Amino acid sequence: MELEKLKGWIGQRETDVDYVTQQEGYPDLIVNGGLQTLLVFELARTHGTTPLKFMSSRNVRPLFVNRPFEVYGEPSPDNKTARLWVADQDGAPTLIADAEFK
Repeated sequence: MELEKLKGWIGQRETDVDYVTQQEGYPDLIVNGGLQTLLVFELARTHGTTPLKFMSSRNVRPLFVNRPFEVYGEPSPDNKTARLWVADQDGAPTLIADAEFK
């Protein structure tokens, strides 16, 4: 995603860059907050006829803007649940999630 588009999508302010880089020591803005929203949109797109009943997620590593990432999902054999995760440019998980469908 483009930086400006991603910042708007997750509600970041331009001043956050100074705070996270100078105060927290990160290399750039962290986008983990928008990742669960991205997963929900993807679930709605792929399971549009099956409503989402429950979703739980956990951030396990920061994901920074301007870095590539991949979104993965693995449905259960009965297609009633799914395991989801987002991996950074090194393939390390940044967010893991579980979903249950009605």
